[in-house]
Amino acid sequence: GGQIDLSGSWSKTTGGIFTSGTGTINYAASTTQNIAAENYFNLIASSTGARTMNSTGTVGIAGAFTKGTNAYTFTGSTIDYNGSGVQDIDPFTANAITQGFTYNNLSLSTTGTKQLTALTDVEGSFALNGSIAFKLNAFDLQLKSTVSRTANVAQISAATIDYTGGVGRFVVERFIPAKRAWRLLSAPA
Repeated sequence: GGQIDLSGSWSKTTGGIFTSGTGTINYAASTTQNIAAENYFNLIASSTGARTMNSTGTVGIAGAFTKGTNAYTFTGSTIDYNGSGVQDIDPFTANAITQGFTYNNLSLSTTGTKQLTALTDVEGSFALNGSIAFKLNAFDLQLKSTVSRTANVAQISAATIDYTGGVGRFVVERFIPAKRAWRLLSAPA
């Protein structure tokens, strides 16, 4: 597969089909670009322009996602690592977006091993779909909670979670508003 460097906006005709094969799409503008909800093989964001993840639909990645240092906006977006081999789940760098290392909705699907490469935050839904093996390695997956929303884990079907080879863990947050009162917090048994 080759590489397409996109310096404008992504558009396809009604009824058009995009097939990524094993190629790479590089969003390469120095101005703001919207990343279309498509299934990519490799996805790159380069140059200096801000990137807006599609607020509807899913951005699928079967290979690698190279995020660069661009600023990102996530509003309702879902990123699905859906390759059949080993895929690294890289966080967004703290200087790239105002939310820190946060994914909005993160889905891991199909088959193969999906593994964290650093501390990774999810603000919306975290889903393990298909017969994947999810490796935390030595990194935490944090389910964030804010005044407006709390992350959740979707039902897990045939996926496995591999804790070997590291000290990674799931960290669950719960936002508590400022108010003097007794609160009972618990986790399901």
